[in-house]
Amino acid sequence: MERELIVTRRGTAGDQQQTAELWCSLVLHHTALNPELPGLAPDGVQQWAKRLAILLEDPTCRLFVAQSPDGRLVGFVTGFVQYWPSVYEPAKFGKVADLFVEPQWRNRGIAHRLLAQLTGWFLEEHVDRIEVNMMTANQRAIEFWRRLGGEELMLRMWLPPGWQNSAQKGA
Repeated sequence: MERELIVTRRGTAGDQQQTAELWCSLVLHHTALNPELPGLAPDGVQQWAKRLAILLEDPTCRLFVAQSPDGRLVGFVTGFVQYWPSVYEPAKFGKVADLFVEPQWRNRGIAHRLLAQLTGWFLEEHVDRIEVNMMTANQRAIEFWRRLGGEELMLRMWLPPGWQNSAQKGA
């Protein structure tokens, strides 16, 4: 029943602050998974809200939100249409930048509905594929994307600036 009560729709300028607060929750979730990640700047939420205002005007970007019956936003997804650099064969792809649903609203199909709306826009833009990055520590996200048919393409690694010293110790 609750699934029908959640409205997913294209985000607007009026959604900036609530979306920024959800984004803050996403950042806190990521830093809880890996404390090596940089923490949120003191004015990070305000900076992201300003950035979102610019992105809402960008024709290569979309925001979709999930709204509860009381009008509060409980999830969001942002995505971009991008191109591989010109040194490669032309390839236009959809990039899922952020996807987040508040923990108490998970397992109700909200993330799937948000992604479906973003995918609809990607299809209108004639993308060749959809790409997403996620933390290797975020097993829940990895399982979500795999259930949708996602396949691993690349692995991004961190290397400490003093890697030579630590590599020599282990050699």
